[in-house]
Amino acid sequence: MKNAKELRKALSNAIDWTAFFSLVANVGDELNERKLRFDKSDLFEQAVADFSGGTVEWVDKIGFDLIAFDKCRLEMKYAKGAMTTPKGKTKKKVKELKLVNTMGGGTSRELTQTFDYLIICDEISAAIVSFDAVAKHCKSRDDSIVLRGFPAAELMWLVSPGTIKPRHVVIEKPYRNLKGEMQRGYIRQFQ
Repeated sequence: MKNAKELRKALSNAIDWTAFFSLVANVGDELNERKLRFDKSDLFEQAVADFSGGTVEWVDKIGFDLIAFDKCRLEMKYAKGAMTTPKGKTKKKVKELKLVNTMGGGTSRELTQTFDYLIICDEISAAIVSFDAVAKHCKSRDDSIVLRGFPAAELMWLVSPGTIKPRHVVIEKPYRNLKGEMQRGYIRQFQ
């Protein structure tokens, strides 16, 4: 990708966003417990890759989650209401998002460039932001580096609010049940 506009257009077209937002709607608040939040982020990151027709790969590396078009490093963050209000309107500023967990490493840390672009998703929209734009709005805390006060006007929309209607998908079992079955199956191997 030569520039951000090309990347935005390519990701908008390559990813099946209807499938992605159908998954998001189905998962809902099911995986919001502290123990399940990493599963939720893994699911959403893998979904972007799986729904991309092979143009995005889930790599789950420190500092970035995805590789797009074989070279562009993408970090992905999902948060309910990250960019939109409950009525589907765009907020003036993006909700505060934790970018890095410093695990109590102090407040003098700065964001290092481990990704090229940040994908931000909420229940009804997705956008990308360049690392340079993200870095201008980062704040260091005792245990994290957060994106705070990012103007929504600077977002490059992959999916504008309200442009995708999720499909109603009937699933056989909730994720939590499938995870429990998988874990018990793994445990039984040791009997």
